[in-house]
Amino acid sequence: HIAAVLAENVREHELCYRDNADQFGMLLKYRSREKLSARLKMIQEQIHKFRLSSNQDYHILCNFGVMIIEKNGMSDVNADFDTVMNGALLALESVKGNEMDSIAFYDSALHEKAARRTEIENRMWSALERREFVMYLQPKFSLKDGVLHSAEALVRWMPGDGKMLYPDEFIPVFEQNGFITRLDMYMLEEACRCLAGWRDKGYAAVPVAVNQSRIFFYDAKYLNKLEQIVRHYEIDPSLILLEVTETVAMNNLEQIKDVIARLHGMGFKISMDDFGSGYSSLNTLRELDVDEIKLDREFLSTQSDTTRGEAIIRNVIHLAKDLCAATVAEGIETKQQLEFLKSLSCDIGQGYYFSKPVPADIFLQTVSEIGSPQHDTAT
Repeated sequence: HIAAVLAENVREHELCYRDNADQFGMLLKYRSREKLSARLKMIQEQIHKFRLSSNQDYHILCNFGVMIIEKNGMSDVNADFDTVMNGALLALESVKGNEMDSIAFYDSALHEKAARRTEIENRMWSALERREFVMYLQPKFSLKDGVLHSAEALVRWMPGDGKMLYPDEFIPVFEQNGFITRLDMYMLEEACRCLAGWRDKGYAAVPVAVNQSRIFFYDAKYLNKLEQIVRHYEIDPSLILLEVTETVAMNNLEQIKDVIARLHGMGFKISMDDFGSGYSSLNTLRELDVDEIKLDREFLSTQSDTTRGEAIIRNVIHLAKDLCAATVAEGIETKQQLEFLKSLSCDIGQGYYFSKPVPADIFLQTVSEIGSPQHDTAT
């Protein structure tokens, strides 16, 4: 059906072909982006009309990635096929699976994004070896009495050139290529190293939360790796809070429940991060035994402005208490937000109102200078 639609829509001196699997290509005459987009949408509508049979409506989602071959730039006669295809595929990747915005044109921004990804992937292994990934800590305070409760470990990339990279620049790349598991285990070891250092200096223990990829829950060696690290640094596992997102329960729920039970048996605590960002939150709470629930900051910001939204947050907090789980609100930036959360009996808070993430080696000093989060001014 798709091949027939494309063949019917090619004009003189134009081409269509099948590349592989469900991927097709067309070489079309270009007059303006608007006319080309209109033409592609017409082709898209014809593809959508496919019917498996008279009583079955089978919908085909079709996306287009487009690279323009300009006469005054790349020669329309000597254009390198691979270069054109790679550009079109980059554009296609940016809208793949998107039904609302299904046509994308290759441009310099896409090129720079792809180049940046390549640069990150080329440097990630050497960065790990050189310990360029640095642990920052953001304090978490008890909202009831203002006492320091714990800290969250956050990663920053400090390359040799001194230009710090923030997580949103490299974490999505690592999640896609699997390197995130290496980074998460590295950060866990950094947290244990930090806790051991505080202990040796006679400081009071401060539990540290560390992100863990859901990929770990399908790794048979995961528990052994955790045990080896905490034993090496002689750390009480209860000082480590393992943060997982609610998407961890999307597949193989029984295995996930078993791993969490075994982690609890080893003494670790489990936190569900970004609660409220997905659609299976309540079902996840029912199935998974977690010690802490972190309310997604976007969930809070969009729900706290209305009476109905406030009711949802209040009841989520009460539900967590009934399940014997602590609630954490992140992203607190104002006194008003703090008082709102305290009025709903939220247990723990973190955010710029208290402190930005700071390097681990100055964390305790910074927290002692902050004092109680009941202060009226942000730090």
